[in-house]
Amino acid sequence: MKALLTPLLLLVVLLFGMTLSIVTPEKDISEYERRSLKSFPEPTIEKIFDSDYYQEIEAYLLDQFVGRQKLREINTLTRYYLFNQLDVNDTFVIDDILFQKNNPLDESSVKHAADLIQSYQQQYFSENDVYYGVLPDKNYFIPEDGYYPRKDYEELKDILEERLQGITNVPLSEQIDLDHFYRTDHHLDQSRLTGLETYLYDSLGVEVNPPNDYDTTCHSPFYGSYYGHAALPLEADTLCYVENGTIESAYVTRPGSEEQYPIYEESSLEGIDAYEVFLGGLDPIRHVHSPEAQTEKELIIFGDSFANSIVPLLLDGYETITMIDLRYASETAFETHVDVEDQDVMFLYSTMILNDAWALD
Repeated sequence: MKALLTPLLLLVVLLFGMTLSIVTPEKDISEYERRSLKSFPEPTIEKIFDSDYYQEIEAYLLDQFVGRQKLREINTLTRYYLFNQLDVNDTFVIDDILFQKNNPLDESSVKHAADLIQSYQQQYFSENDVYYGVLPDKNYFIPEDGYYPRKDYEELKDILEERLQGITNVPLSEQIDLDHFYRTDHHLDQSRLTGLETYLYDSLGVEVNPPNDYDTTCHSPFYGSYYGHAALPLEADTLCYVENGTIESAYVTRPGSEEQYPIYEESSLEGIDAYEVFLGGLDPIRHVHSPEAQTEKELIIFGDSFANSIVPLLLDGYETITMIDLRYASETAFETHVDVEDQDVMFLYSTMILNDAWALD
């Protein structure tokens, strides 16, 4: 009888949990995992005789199980501290900062990215001032002699320097440190980057007065992309963005439309990914207009999501900044919607993208 007690208790707990999950109001999204959650599948006569329907119910119960996040945390803590795992779901924590395991350096990917940059420079920007900058990812700051793998960043740098001769390098690794990142996300915290714009202006030869003091608006909690993978009871981040008169007067347009969008899409703060507050998230091509810029200069930035929080800091120096994400923008779209004459050009990519650059085209 005693041997049956434990499984019986477990069965009762599971049945109670499933029942409570069914009667508890459904959640649409998981703010921790930043994804939509399954809804109860609509039953029909045909479905109840289909095994796939019961798999849908199982997925629903797993998503909507009461206390799911706490159970995930218990599971992760057990794997860390009882079984001495160094990472869970390829995510690990050092000093309450979350990291995700990176793949080793993919030299062929870095060469592909460099060759693509060189191709655009030769085909479209032979008369322009062209620059490239590489933003380090968080794993750049992992100790080389530690437990966790760290790609060969020096080799990445050497490949780019060898293949991008004739394009001016704007070194960024010494301008960034670990404190500039969110603890639970891979992105940079814009509110800690103020001052980077001065370095970029100097590097690109843009003469402007120092930017006015910024006002800061903050949103909390912000659960970064690593938080859901880690499933650890860590304190959430606070996401902050900065404004001044120049930024407040600026706006975004997209090809084929005259509709104006704000620099900061505040509605995104309540969505799945609050980082999309910066310029509304990802776009193939967008134009950022700054009526109060101190110059009439224009800039083209080829970049990834890291650029979204940096571009607002450059609106004192550029009247128009055209942003292009080559993961989504075709060369035909570029030729159709981008004016290249008298533009500064910068290729601004994170090491994460350069090491997995096959989507760039």
